[in-house]
Amino acid sequence: MSTTILVIIISIVTFGLFALAMSITLIVKGKNIESEIEENQHMKDLGITCARQQIEKEERMLRGESDCDITPCHSGGCGSCSSSK
Repeated sequence: MSTTILVIIISIVTFGLFALAMSITLIVKGKNIESEIEENQHMKDLGITCARQQIEKEERMLRGESDCDITPCHSGGCGSCSSSK
């Protein structure tokens, strides 16, 4: 077998195993993996926040404003944090 065909076969098998693992995870948990920071309770418990939330918190501290909890990043969730103000 040529190396090109072997690489293609390995890639297809790897992709198939990944898809199978994601399907099993979905079946067992009954829901998708929570990867959004504001939706994942474990990240909240560890104090991990969205980049936008962290920047806004630091800016408030520099201005001497109160350090109250801020609202989640806009209405689009933390995925909207990549855009500038």
